[in-house]
Amino acid sequence: MRAFKATLLSSISHSRVSIPINGVSSLSKLFTTSHPDSKSKDSDGARLREFLHGKCKSGKIDLHEAFYFFDYMIHMQPTPPMSSFNILFTALVKNKHYGDVISLHTRMNSVGLVPDLITSNILINCCCKMSRPNVVTYGTLIHGLCRSDNTIVALQLHEQMVSENSKYGVICKPNVVWYNSIIDGLCKDGFTGKAKELFSEMKGNGILVDAVTYTSLIHGLCCVGDWEEAKSHFIEMLNQGVQPTTVTFNVLLDELCKNGKMDEANKLYKLMIQRGFQPDTYTYTILMDGYCLVGRIHEAKKLFVSMANKGCLPNGIRPDVVTYNTLLIGLFIVGRVGDTRKLFDEMQVNDVAPDSCTFTIFIDGLCKNDCVLDALKFFHTLENSKFELTIKIVNCLIDGLYKFGRIEMAWELFHKLTEKFLVPNVVMYNIMINGLCKEGKLEKVNSLLLNMEEKGCIPDVVTFATLMRSFIKNNEKSKVV
Repeated sequence: MRAFKATLLSSISHSRVSIPINGVSSLSKLFTTSHPDSKSKDSDGARLREFLHGKCKSGKIDLHEAFYFFDYMIHMQPTPPMSSFNILFTALVKNKHYGDVISLHTRMNSVGLVPDLITSNILINCCCKMSRPNVVTYGTLIHGLCRSDNTIVALQLHEQMVSENSKYGVICKPNVVWYNSIIDGLCKDGFTGKAKELFSEMKGNGILVDAVTYTSLIHGLCCVGDWEEAKSHFIEMLNQGVQPTTVTFNVLLDELCKNGKMDEANKLYKLMIQRGFQPDTYTYTILMDGYCLVGRIHEAKKLFVSMANKGCLPNGIRPDVVTYNTLLIGLFIVGRVGDTRKLFDEMQVNDVAPDSCTFTIFIDGLCKNDCVLDALKFFHTLENSKFELTIKIVNCLIDGLYKFGRIEMAWELFHKLTEKFLVPNVVMYNIMINGLCKEGKLEKVNSLLLNMEEKGCIPDVVTFATLMRSFIKNNEKSKVV
């Protein structure tokens, strides 16, 4: 439900771009001259294999040819294994093209290719062998590693650089952006202990900690449930004169709200206003979600109205689909079905398009408030529209039909799934099995289990627990074993 996900880091500029921008087009003539039949995909593949396993292994490569084949590989479908890129990088390292390896790695990251451990070791080796690596080179590499879920390798690179500094004097001094990249990555991966060590190292080296650093660490501590330390760092931040951002406040508010601490959240919200920070859509959505969680719908609605009014101002904030979804859930929880219908209509008047989550909330909410026939009618409206149904929406309706005693309707809907190009998931099978078990229709359960096996859907702990309860209820305890 919670859409909040703080984006903490800005991008770092590339250290060196030695690859031609239009690499494929500018080098294609060179390639065609050397190999007249380059248009053939099979022959291109053969040349690539010859290049990687012949020229690269021998170390006798031309830099322009290396760039060409790199471009060729990143555009291949499917993309070659990372080992192919590693062969190319190793050959470039042998020829002392260290900066070019780092540039190619940056390009690789930009197209979403994730390096493996061998790639990362090659990069560390490059940085260590460069005669004058600078903070931008290291920073770009570290940022790229963190963004591609290689934070531990980025940390190794950082530690290697620190070791080189202690041996040979300061080669390259880390800056705040560098530290922020690693701390943020460590926190997102759950390594808050290591992030705190790096935070202390950063301060010990005289590098000024900024709002991004504190926010990353506070977010990491909140994610592992260490509220007291997160709060302590926030207080330290204020005492040190480091100005928090709206994102910082949102991180703290999110932690308080999801734990139902709405009085504390309200105090923090007031502090945010006092310090001149403008709440954004996330701020309001987080607070509304918290109020709904503890059943204080009136206050959630009050915030929503306040937000909508402020949206009329120039550059004002407006409720988005997530905000509406949050309030819809809250209203359904307390049974205010009429208000949900009004809110749904209001969404469309205000040009906020409902998404699949909205429709799932609506059908689930109607079913849980004993309005299953209304949910079915709403479902048929969706069927007749251009909206693409999701398995979650169907799951909610089938669950509601079973609980309302409409077994045949649920069974009929289940069998129509293939017509809607939907594949049942384990959640749907569990709903069906649970309903049939309660009705004592064990033959149909057996048929459903066979269907589940045919579809390649693996039962989970809920499936087995449901079956065991049914066997025990029907005095078939031997089947439990």
